[in-house]
Amino acid sequence: MMDCNRTSYTSTKGLEFKLSCNRGLTDVNISHAGAQNVEECLERCTQQPHSTCRAAAFDSARLQCYYLTSTTSMEIKNNPNDGWILGVANESQLQELHSECPDINGRNKTTQNKLDFKILCGQDIVGYESCPDELASTCRMHTSTLEDRLDYCSKMHPLCTAVSWDQSIHSGYLNGYPRNGTTGKMDEKRNESISIHTGMADLAIPDGGDICASNLNETTVANNGCIFK
Repeated sequence: MMDCNRTSYTSTKGLEFKLSCNRGLTDVNISHAGAQNVEECLERCTQQPHSTCRAAAFDSARLQCYYLTSTTSMEIKNNPNDGWILGVANESQLQELHSECPDINGRNKTTQNKLDFKILCGQDIVGYESCPDELASTCRMHTSTLEDRLDYCSKMHPLCTAVSWDQSIHSGYLNGYPRNGTTGKMDEKRNESISIHTGMADLAIPDGGDICASNLNETTVANNGCIFK
């Protein structure tokens, strides 16, 4: 049974939705998928990886979730017996943050644990996303600054070697992508509507330095029980 007393929902990644009971969408321009409840439906809307999901409708009878990228021309069907719940995202959270690169191109930024990252303006690193325990869609985070993701990446290093940050929110609410590419091959964005900047970890070994720090000569047990030395 649907809970029609709820008027809002905040996803685990922080995106806020306004809920309307017995309302659905007449059109869908992203996709649709199965969902067990409205919470799962809105979480998936938050995690859409290639387009920004601005609304989602949950059909409780068929257990289906439908996603929409725009609410300006959204057609809403209103039927008191149709058993739908519509969630519309807080548009203020989906606005472009700002248009300029957060620092000078090529400059190093040092994180709290002293790992240096080189800032690469207008570029997105080519590489897999670094998500050791989760799916890529859930590993991504929303952040208002590139620096926040650099600190996160530095704590995952060496599993994470770079962070790409989409300040235009063009590819979804989750705009911070931890990467594990190490080749340094870059993909420059040609579309001016997309503003992606990257911080790449400095993996160079200092002159005279040891390739392995002394604290790495230890035994570590991973979450799955595997032992690494």
